[in-house]
Amino acid sequence: MRRMIHIAVLVLMSAGSVLSQQEGTFGYHPINPFIYNPAAAGMHGQSRAFLIRRDRWTDFDGAGSSNLMTMDGALRNKKMGLGLDLKSESAGIIQRMTAHVSYSYSVPVGDDSKLSFGIRAGVIDQSIDFSKVVVLNTNDPSLVSSQQKVTTWDIQAGMLWDIRKKWKVQVALPHLLENNLTYSETDTATSFLLQRQWIGSLSYDFRFGKEKAHAVSPVVLTRYAPGTPVQYDAGLIVSIADKAWLGGLYKSDYALGIQAGLHIGKALTVGYAYDVVTGAVGTYSGLSHEILIGYQFGKSAREEQAEKEEAEAKEKVIADLRSENDSLIKVIQENERTIQELKDKIAQIINDAFDMQEHQTGIFDKERKALQDSLRDLSDRLTIAEENRKGYTKQLFRSDKTETFSDEEDFAKQGYYIVVGAFLNKEYAVKQKEDVQKKYQATRMLLNKQTQFNYVYVAWYPDIDTALKELRKVRANGYPKAWIYLLQ
Repeated sequence: MRRMIHIAVLVLMSAGSVLSQQEGTFGYHPINPFIYNPAAAGMHGQSRAFLIRRDRWTDFDGAGSSNLMTMDGALRNKKMGLGLDLKSESAGIIQRMTAHVSYSYSVPVGDDSKLSFGIRAGVIDQSIDFSKVVVLNTNDPSLVSSQQKVTTWDIQAGMLWDIRKKWKVQVALPHLLENNLTYSETDTATSFLLQRQWIGSLSYDFRFGKEKAHAVSPVVLTRYAPGTPVQYDAGLIVSIADKAWLGGLYKSDYALGIQAGLHIGKALTVGYAYDVVTGAVGTYSGLSHEILIGYQFGKSAREEQAEKEEAEAKEKVIADLRSENDSLIKVIQENERTIQELKDKIAQIINDAFDMQEHQTGIFDKERKALQDSLRDLSDRLTIAEENRKGYTKQLFRSDKTETFSDEEDFAKQGYYIVVGAFLNKEYAVKQKEDVQKKYQATRMLLNKQTQFNYVYVAWYPDIDTALKELRKVRANGYPKAWIYLLQ
């Protein structure tokens, strides 16, 4: 009977080996690296949740199945991430439940690269139903006849190096504590070692197409535990317009994994993976497959980056427009001074001419001719100055059609708007509007319906001269960067 018990223990240890090897063998690790690496918590920027069901060798009773739920997301500063994973596994007479919380921290490394470190801590609850063991002598007093359960702590660690948003180098270490799970009843004891493992992966994203929306990503993942052969997955994931993906993974000495998935809308993800089991066992083992359902909360990192770049580009356009605005206003002011000086000089010449004595007829005729020449010259200069002023005034304002804009609840009207702020974020625009209303109660907001920019303006005028005079007052009254927007 001792011999039979030893055989049973060997069977249990074999089953335990199968169960322990489930670490990191999910086919969807390229889609959700947080499955095995706590450093990946929050790496995508937004919060994500996944449910994965994996069945292995369905034609064998008790061959093995796994259910996994993961949730992870980044905190506001994007440097820290939090995560949660819950997993249930079964293989034969063994069942295991695990629950972990994860924390990650990222530091920038060079240009557009970052290094993340993660820690995962939780509990493992494993039970063995000894009553299901088939024995020859059921009356042997040394037999364990009940289900036994053991719970222990578990700690895991990980590292992720994201290089220029293309290369990803990852290392994860499950079961750092290497705890023993010991089951005992009467004089019999069965022990399982949660052996520390090493998991490493390397991937690269080749992005191409319009807005770099398509990607081809080769990926390699290796698993190693002391005393066991190195296992690896190697393959390719093809992403199509960030809407769908196809992939293939060769799993060493086991199977060729084929997977596909869809991103439905901006939030929902579904996927299916199938293992074509190699070797003789593949002909009678049945299905080995995975089903994935995911949900994304908020915008993706790519969407946030695209919006950030667009906002920066628009801010630069506005800054350039302000600078050009200031330069042209100075030119207009100089032209106005020149025009006024010319008008004053003409008036002075006319006054001097009328003061001449009537008897100085000859001198008067000579002076009159000189005066006429001066008047013609001044008139020409005045005309040129006026034309320059009109030209600069026309350049000062970039025209937009009124139908592109809305004035809060109303349609925008043609004219000159004195703008004190422009914002892509409406909340910021509303806040500045409320602040400005303390000085200018009539302050309102314009919305560009195409670019979604919000413009805070203090006044509207139908003509340029009045608008320029008011602009000077607004700038002197605490808004030195105020400018004019012309709608036609």
